[in-house]
Amino acid sequence: MSITVCSLNDKGQFVNNIAKDLICFQGAHFIHVIVALIVTVVFLVICLIVAVNLYEFSEKAEEHKGK
Repeated sequence: MSITVCSLNDKGQFVNNIAKDLICFQGAHFIHVIVALIVTVVFLVICLIVAVNLYEFSEKAEEHKGK
């Protein structure tokens, strides 16, 4: 997510820490940040769905393991 990491430069503009000539949240940078955040949220939702579906709940109190 380094595309979203910005800092203030000498001119008072927020610029990307990797590409110093790229002004943050303007033009294509704004679109890239939005897409990166959406993809991250979708990935986390998919991971949670898979984790919930693969966990085996046991009704016995002495067994606390998921497979």
